[in-house]
Amino acid sequence: MKLLQTTVMVGVEAALVLMAGMATVTAADQQATDQSSSSSPGGSMRCFGEQWRTTQVNRYVTVSTKSEGDDGLERGGGCHYGEVVSYMVYDFTKKRQAFFTSRSDDSAPVQHFVYYMLYQHRRMYVYNNQTGGCIFQPLDRPFFRRCVPASAHVEVPELTYGAGDDSITVSRASFNVSRRDGATLQISITTTEDNVPILETFLIVRETGIEAEVAEYTNVQIGSVSDSIFDLPASCIGAKLGTPLHYPSIGIDL
Repeated sequence: MKLLQTTVMVGVEAALVLMAGMATVTAADQQATDQSSSSSPGGSMRCFGEQWRTTQVNRYVTVSTKSEGDDGLERGGGCHYGEVVSYMVYDFTKKRQAFFTSRSDDSAPVQHFVYYMLYQHRRMYVYNNQTGGCIFQPLDRPFFRRCVPASAHVEVPELTYGAGDDSITVSRASFNVSRRDGATLQISITTTEDNVPILETFLIVRETGIEAEVAEYTNVQIGSVSDSIFDLPASCIGAKLGTPLHYPSIGIDL
């Protein structure tokens, strides 16, 4: 667990460095991603594939600030960290996304959840693989295309991973997204020349503390998505309204 904590804290330090100079993505920018699929460099919006799948590893940390009481003593505060390993399926064509997750953190046993985000039906279903239970949560916003906006700040225009014939060329850019809860989500993302994501860093700074997350994307597959992946378990039919204890990533703005 010490290795996990070290990895996450390195990600937090990197995320803090990225706070300066980030561009802000407005609602209009986000809506424009529905029509744009440009992949040309140099000031154009660059979008990921409309349908793709990946093994996604998210390492996160939440640091809450300490508050001073009337007696002068500091209370609260603390640090929580963990990891979410997901098989993620993204389908912009039919406005849906699914996460098959395994979550571990510093305060609870490993948990297994499946998140079915069905934007055409305006619902997210959360299925508990351990208990067989299911709840739903309304989705009342559009499903935005995953893109690097034209206004993004290009931190590193070109660098390579690997060596020789086995190397790949990538670039890194950063931008801000205004969340529905009023917070600003700061994002830095590393992508290949073909706009395939490799690494993504999320940071939210609040008065009460900091949330930071580093996401790694491996085994990315671009192409059609099977409808059967989104077949709901029986317990999700007629599921009751509820609020999930966790989400797959702080990058998901519900």
